[in-house]
Amino acid sequence: MKLCTLLSVILLMNLSLLAQSPDLLDYYPNSYQQAREKFLSRANQITKEHPRSRLFSFKVSSQVDNNLYVDLLYIPAQKAERLLILSSGIHGVEGFTGSAIQLMFLDHFLSDSLLNNVSILLIHSINPYGYKYLRRVSENNVDLNRNSSLYDSLYKTPNPGYDKIYSFVNPRYPVNLCSAGNKFFLLRSLNMARKVGIANFRQGLLQGQYKYPKGLYFGGFDQEPQIDSLAKFLIQISQPYKFIMEIDLHTGYGKKGHLHLFPNPVPGPTRRLVESIYHGYEINWGDTTKKFYTTTGDFIDFMGQMAQDKMYVPMTFEFGTVNSHTTLGGIKALHIMILENQGHFYGYKHERDKKKVTEKFLEMYYPGSKKWRLKVMNAAIDMFNHILPRFQSYPI
Repeated sequence: MKLCTLLSVILLMNLSLLAQSPDLLDYYPNSYQQAREKFLSRANQITKEHPRSRLFSFKVSSQVDNNLYVDLLYIPAQKAERLLILSSGIHGVEGFTGSAIQLMFLDHFLSDSLLNNVSILLIHSINPYGYKYLRRVSENNVDLNRNSSLYDSLYKTPNPGYDKIYSFVNPRYPVNLCSAGNKFFLLRSLNMARKVGIANFRQGLLQGQYKYPKGLYFGGFDQEPQIDSLAKFLIQISQPYKFIMEIDLHTGYGKKGHLHLFPNPVPGPTRRLVESIYHGYEINWGDTTKKFYTTTGDFIDFMGQMAQDKMYVPMTFEFGTVNSHTTLGGIKALHIMILENQGHFYGYKHERDKKKVTEKFLEMYYPGSKKWRLKVMNAAIDMFNHILPRFQSYPI
């Protein structure tokens, strides 16, 4: 029996057991602090079980909190051939689900068989400020998934499409949910999309912008501190490997409970490699459908800049929450995004408005539904069962 087939059989047997396990919900944390404690506890156990493993922590400087860290667990394989990177929490509040999946991965997929030729690097909570304070962005309002690059030219990238919608998506006054503008947001959004074109509206908004520091999807004027620290670390740790697969864990966009595979466009050889590893799954390449978009300063592209002389498989796992792939769901998600950012900078007319926006924002990135959480966990399990054997046995 071929190695890939044998590994698939073993992992699929695990799948049937895991899918029935009520313990899957236990992986989900209640807070950043609890998530970090769980991760560090499990990581410390692994360093005892695998003495060559190493645990690293980068402190993230802050003006409001002295206890923010990015934690990394590196588990080297017997053969330094392949490196799997599994990262979470680049969009702060999305870290709840990312952290849960990382813990599940350690418990159910880490094995001596996998560690024969696949080293593991887990990056936990890239944006601890956003995670702890329930924002997508850093303390400087920077979207780290628009901020990740080795090249300063990123921070001068123009986005003329954003200029056209800036005032609409960034109101500069306190939030009042009873205002006419909010009550008729759907109609206003449809009218704006009609004016600029819905594809232009989506791309202009979501691509990333480097001009308005209080605006949505601000990519920063330069590297955020943890991105700078990660760059130095990743360049060093990835150096011996010929083949790297990066998976960045996200929630929010797309069909509720569905796992979307969402990379940026890549050169032909890399694209064929990605499609081979993820064969049988729909890949939403940003250049092939009007329903999706491309981004600048993406974390998976960031790793790609360091792996230009290697085989590299980049992928974003996006677990949908509010059906934002539809027009109505997308407008609903955009409205919540606008209100959260507006409230952060300009406050709220009423305390009840703040409470309602905060609840909706958290639900959009970390749904409380047990059904959703189990569906997401099982989707991740299914994916790992299929792609890990392919990655481990792919010829290099």
